[in-house]
Amino acid sequence: MRFLVVACAAVALIGCTTKTNAPEMPEVTAPDKVIDDPQGVMGLPGADAAAGRAQAALLAQIEPLVADGRRVKQAAYEVQHSAWSKGPIADPAGRLTRVKAISAQAFQPRDADAERLFQAVTRSEPAAAGAPTPLVVRGLTLAALALSGAAGEDTVEAVRPLMSEPRSAACMRLAKLNLFQCMAVARPHYEDVFCLGQHAMIEPGQCMADAAGGQAR
Repeated sequence: MRFLVVACAAVALIGCTTKTNAPEMPEVTAPDKVIDDPQGVMGLPGADAAAGRAQAALLAQIEPLVADGRRVKQAAYEVQHSAWSKGPIADPAGRLTRVKAISAQAFQPRDADAERLFQAVTRSEPAAAGAPTPLVVRGLTLAALALSGAAGEDTVEAVRPLMSEPRSAACMRLAKLNLFQCMAVARPHYEDVFCLGQHAMIEPGQCMADAAGGQAR
């Protein structure tokens, strides 16, 4: 879930440094204090607006994943009318090993990812008022620290506690475990398709939507 926290921080930063209706967040004068108590960032002027914009932008990115997952899951039922879908998966154990190896790789952001976040922020309307989730609070704290020059490549270890959120991380680990277990017992192709739609797309998307403080439609 580290990527989502950092993405939230990026969203908040974009909202504060582009010409939007969101008020700018002021610099943090006591970095150590907000790292120890991230909730304190919500006392800064403009924090509520930044939180709403971050939540809306994140949900705009998450909802297509869940929608596509539902289509893939439905396809798992529809393809059963085709004979090939009932054929055995070739080397299921090796396939699962490869999936586990891929899942262990850290996310490597590219320039296109930053552009998508920028577009999400500039096109999204702030979410309805409500208490921001722990993940959003951590993202805003990272953003505020970055604006203050207190979060950069030379301070990674200091801000590391902000880069994960236990509840959402546990949700993602469970989704991954469900995927591995599903693939371990899947034999015909249509079961493999179901595993991908439900456990590799829908469940992670729902975890992320919950972490952002909304529901994936």
